[in-house]
Amino acid sequence: MASNAEDILTQLPSPPLSPSKLCKEVDEVNLYNKFDFYNDEASENERFFEEFLNSEKFIYSDDEIMKIEALIGCPIKNQYQPSREDILRNKYMDILKNGIEINGEMKSYSEAVETLHRVGSTIFNKRTDDAVILHVFESGNNHFQEFRIHPKYLSLQSFTFFRLFEEIKENNIGGIIEIEVSSLKIFSSVLYYLYTGIKTEIFERSKSNEFNYNNFMEMLTYLEINMELF
Repeated sequence: MASNAEDILTQLPSPPLSPSKLCKEVDEVNLYNKFDFYNDEASENERFFEEFLNSEKFIYSDDEIMKIEALIGCPIKNQYQPSREDILRNKYMDILKNGIEINGEMKSYSEAVETLHRVGSTIFNKRTDDAVILHVFESGNNHFQEFRIHPKYLSLQSFTFFRLFEEIKENNIGGIIEIEVSSLKIFSSVLYYLYTGIKTEIFERSKSNEFNYNNFMEMLTYLEINMELF
């Protein structure tokens, strides 16, 4: 389970652009000597290039590649083609690090979650304009429970839902969403927590035989809940 930004980073591939392999004509020593990085008057491009040389970033935009090529004076090729999973994890990690816009205002990740939790109990499983229908099936049988969910609440705190809603948005998929979980009771309690931040019900139920700690942790793993929230 990717529980926080550091855990997500460890799952990502090593950077494909190595300064010593950018061009046959340019070696790493010459790259570092190309600019005086410690000059207070260093240009924006020089500072960008220094960040590139010391970066662990592995996905570059076309504009960034063009800028790097212009600075080193030769073409480069990004050999690594990130998978869809890598791209989505990188996007999710960026939200954890830099925050997200809530009601027209940029907020840090923790502030955004707190803002949603403050009003979550008023819209939990309620029919609102931005709610979508989710049918949650329990493994091993055809029984399901219907929920009215709000994508921002779930995608902000669960990478599994973040990935699901990104795919729905990109492919313009409509209608009822369906997922399968190991326990409807556990899912319902976790869902309530994602809306309110209230852990009481989870902790109380975790003491019962039907809702033990291991089952609860399995659900968090499946949904890839950000464990920093607990």
